[in-house]
Amino acid sequence: MALAGDTTALRMCLDRCIAPLRSTTQNIELDFEGELHERGEATLQAIYSGEIDPITGSALIGALADQARLKEQTELEARLSHLEKKL
Repeated sequence: MALAGDTTALRMCLDRCIAPLRSTTQNIELDFEGELHERGEATLQAIYSGEIDPITGSALIGALADQARLKEQTELEARLSHLEKKL
């Protein structure tokens, strides 16, 4: 049926032939020294070299982005507090 053009049958065949990409449980030992963008670059290099899988790498990049937002928020709060004290 897939050879005859049935896309549903084709999808079923492909789902059985090609395993979906899944994250693996692994201990990650990356050198996370430096600024956030350097940590992101180290994560990308680990993905490119195959040290970590893309799903884990994406989660790490997301965590770094969250950390950057938290850092930005903390700095803004400190600056606002400083300005309020001056007023």
